[in-house]
Amino acid sequence: MKIFKFTKLPLLLWVTIAVPFASCSDWLDINSNPYVANDQTNIDPGYLFNYAATTHSSNRQGGDFYIPLLISGQTVADGGFVDLGGYWSESLYDISIYSTGNTWVTAYANVGTNLIKAKEFALKNENINAIVQAEILQAQALFEMTMIFGDVPFSEALNIEEYKTPKFDTQKDVLDGLLVLLDDALAKVDLDSPGIQQYDIFYGGDMTKWAKLARSLKLKILMIMVDKDQSKEAAIKLLVEDDAIGFINEESEWIFPFFEEASTQNPNFRINDRYAAPGEYYMFFAHNSVLDLMKPLNDPRLPVYFEKGVDGNYNGLLTSEDVEDVEGVYLTSPINFQRVWAANAPDVMYSFSELSFHLAEVYARGLGVTQDLSKAQEHYLAGVESALGFWQIESAEVDAFIAQLGDISTMNQEDALEAIYSQVWVDLMLRPFEAWVHSRRTSFPELTVPELAPYESLIYRWVYPDRERNVNPNVPSPLPEITDKMWFQK
Repeated sequence: MKIFKFTKLPLLLWVTIAVPFASCSDWLDINSNPYVANDQTNIDPGYLFNYAATTHSSNRQGGDFYIPLLISGQTVADGGFVDLGGYWSESLYDISIYSTGNTWVTAYANVGTNLIKAKEFALKNENINAIVQAEILQAQALFEMTMIFGDVPFSEALNIEEYKTPKFDTQKDVLDGLLVLLDDALAKVDLDSPGIQQYDIFYGGDMTKWAKLARSLKLKILMIMVDKDQSKEAAIKLLVEDDAIGFINEESEWIFPFFEEASTQNPNFRINDRYAAPGEYYMFFAHNSVLDLMKPLNDPRLPVYFEKGVDGNYNGLLTSEDVEDVEGVYLTSPINFQRVWAANAPDVMYSFSELSFHLAEVYARGLGVTQDLSKAQEHYLAGVESALGFWQIESAEVDAFIAQLGDISTMNQEDALEAIYSQVWVDLMLRPFEAWVHSRRTSFPELTVPELAPYESLIYRWVYPDRERNVNPNVPSPLPEITDKMWFQK
């Protein structure tokens, strides 16, 4: 495991890696130029929906979106390569214009525009369920935008013919609007009829699963809002106590699949496959924010997430700290990229474990419901079991691990929440967008500003991309800084 100096990667990689890939799989047999569909009258909305879904997850797992959030959000350490002339300036909150610009364009021009066209063709074909599917994916894309940038176009977005320069809605209005969008989808869904089937890479047209997902997304949004808008407690109560449809479970998690075939591989696999060398050179390392929660419990995910250092132990870093070695061999634990970023590693957009931890928090805090730490314990255990099950941890190891956690029904609220939040943070280590949302919402774990960063605060948002600021006079002024907290934060 020799250590090699890290040189700056070609910029072309980060620009192109997030671009959707071609595929021989049926669900990636998409319209190569979806905008040609504008003048046709009987286009299958599935083509456009599939293009939007593929573009969306390709960006989420690509170098423009995933890596900056992974490093700046402090779930994974960069090894300190910044002061060696390396590429990871994101660890010091220097977010590339390609990250901000490509993320913005992906959400609005690629995902949003194609979903709008998909809904238009679905309406012509009287396929209401296809509209429901498009609206739920649209809600997710715009949710990501407001959680990254804050105030963003929403009410006037995606209607370029009427609004050339759409206004920026406040984050509260965007989140409220997303709840309305999801409620509208739930109001018109037909559970007895399919929607898009062949090109629905998520659920194959199973509208019950789509309805469960819409309700689950509503809960996630309400949890983000409730600390600033206490009226959301009543909405949480209605949601969790209505079990007619329920929430997602392990059979209906929202996952975009990748495959072993060259054109369908996870973009993170392609990055590491090209630039890292197993046993010799690594780009990402264990971060103490995660490792310090795992080691005391001998978490069975340790060998899944990391490789041991040369001393036989798991050793981590803080952001931008230099990797340590013994005679040129890694002492710092690298990320086990061959396992966690395999070619077929999926894009997990909403897991049953995340949903379970949300419900555990609802009952631990008594959000709209009577505080019930016993119910919190049930959902907490379901989340832990699902999180470990995702990595195929043996049942005996799962049982041994759970036995160490303690029963949160016997804890006070503060300790119960710390237990829940700790497991959320470990679970979300490799889902950097969701982890960043969690840490900003809960202020857990207690992260520190990287020593070399030219700021006195953590990063709380990305700045608006130059391309939007140059053409849209409605961009907020003065421009918010990356260290300015968002509306939803405590």
